[in-house]
Amino acid sequence: LLGTDADRTELANLRGYSAARLDLMRAEVMANLSRGDLTIYSVAGNAGLSPRSAQRMFERTGTTFTEFLLEQRLLLVRKLLLDPLNRWRKVSDLAHSAGFPDVSYFNRVFRQRFGVTPSDMRGA
Repeated sequence: LLGTDADRTELANLRGYSAARLDLMRAEVMANLSRGDLTIYSVAGNAGLSPRSAQRMFERTGTTFTEFLLEQRLLLVRKLLLDPLNRWRKVSDLAHSAGFPDVSYFNRVFRQRFGVTPSDMRGA
């Protein structure tokens, strides 16, 4: 179920299968942040879980799938904004590349999370 990778087997033995599955789901989210259609249904299905079971696993860590996904996307855009190699790219392009289809929503949640606009963070 979790693969034959020795690291995954060790993780499952040390922390349990539930923790290993959660880590696999988180890894899938991280690998697919740019996909605008990433949902709990697709991630749970790939982990062999029902969406509700997957959601419960996230909730046990104090967050929801949606909150985890949003946070990771915001952190990715912040990283891209601060990278000098991306100075020529538009903020909207960076937002789209991190899986935000709506730039207005992105600007609002970015400001709520970091206290500054994306443009202000880039200029800092």
